[in-house]
Amino acid sequence: MKRLSSRFYVREDTNPYFTMTYGVIDTSSGRVRLVRAGHPFPLLHKADGSVRMVKTEGYAVGLFPGAEVASEEVQMEKGDRLFLYSDGLMDCANPAGASFGARRLEEAVKAGRNQPLAEVVAGIRRELVAWRGSESFNDDVSLLVLEKE
Repeated sequence: MKRLSSRFYVREDTNPYFTMTYGVIDTSSGRVRLVRAGHPFPLLHKADGSVRMVKTEGYAVGLFPGAEVASEEVQMEKGDRLFLYSDGLMDCANPAGASFGARRLEEAVKAGRNQPLAEVVAGIRRELVAWRGSESFNDDVSLLVLEKE
């Protein structure tokens, strides 16, 4: 992330930047190391039903060339799910202009606790389309869910 920030830094008032989350997963142990650069906080949905945001701090890539980078390690156990998503999902506005937001996403994640991943993702998409009132979005909307077997 540090190298990317230096590479994409432009000394102008209209400094371009982008957000991302980078992770390394040890599939045998369930250890996940995450670095976040301005992207929304991942959600860890534990098999016991609890949900928490993985709040690794980090600036968007390209904003500050020498910004320090923090990482967080998460231990996933059997049945735990890790949700990574774009800001377009969180910021998706309904016809009144209100954003979908973290609370609605967390409720949708919890509601899918006993469903297969494909159904959870499809359910979140249905809720987002219903919230938006359209299948057309004004920003990218992406969702990646990983589950420890």
